[in-house]
Amino acid sequence: MRHLVGIPELSAPELSAILERTSEIAKGAIFSFPGAVALAFYEPSTRTEMSFLRACQLVGAAPLRLLPERASVQKGEGPEETLKTLLAIGAQVLVIRTPEPLLPHRLSHLGLSVVNAGDGAHQHPTQALADAVALSRALGELGGRRMLVVGDHLHSRVSRSTVALSVRLGMTVELAGPPDLLPEGFAEMLGATRSQDFEASLAQADVVMALRIQMERLGSVGAGDLAAYRREWGVTAERYQRLGAQPWLMHPGPANLGVEIDPELVDLPRSLIRRQVTAGVQVRAAVLSLIGEALS
Repeated sequence: MRHLVGIPELSAPELSAILERTSEIAKGAIFSFPGAVALAFYEPSTRTEMSFLRACQLVGAAPLRLLPERASVQKGEGPEETLKTLLAIGAQVLVIRTPEPLLPHRLSHLGLSVVNAGDGAHQHPTQALADAVALSRALGELGGRRMLVVGDHLHSRVSRSTVALSVRLGMTVELAGPPDLLPEGFAEMLGATRSQDFEASLAQADVVMALRIQMERLGSVGAGDLAAYRREWGVTAERYQRLGAQPWLMHPGPANLGVEIDPELVDLPRSLIRRQVTAGVQVRAAVLSLIGEALS
């Protein structure tokens, strides 16, 4: 495995290897990748960037952290030239987050192993893998389980990645959200279905994932009044507590607390939100170690 650019490009053997390696790392196994990993985050990140840094520590990789606000990108340097400079410095892997969809795919042909840490509203493969690991640890076998994903699908790379992987792992997935944030045909494109009744879908779900309303990407397309969004589509404490069988809760973070999900739900025993973060470290360590083996 030389690259991880998206869920569609991930082969079945690569997926199995990542999940197996993640399980081994969670149990304390040690895998080494004594190379250099460049972290280039052109968009803000807490969970993903910090977990990649921690993953580097776990596998013994040397992280080279590129800070765009202090890098030559401020002088007009493009990503291809930056990548070639990092390669000349000795980096073997580039972990990149970018607002430009498909940029990781393009860079993967320039001689450095590339890991996509989120490219615009396109893909976020390590998040999808972390979500799958957190889910399987809570639910066991995922085949036949019901998942509801509600929120801003239009701008969400998590929706495009986690939904596709969940369907691939045998889950039945429904998508819900306001029409301006869940376009016609979007669910079907990912192998999911569109919920016709949010309350009924919520009551039937084994797990519900709330997606962030991405206000920084909305532009002229919006969810309208956020209080109205919460009333119609929010995973609220009142809505959750009246469910007979309460589903597991997920959110990729960061959450607009009190909009997509109420703050008192985040740390409930049936919330996987913190466990998604922990799984993210282990998944990213697994990916780096497997790429390191492919490079050796």
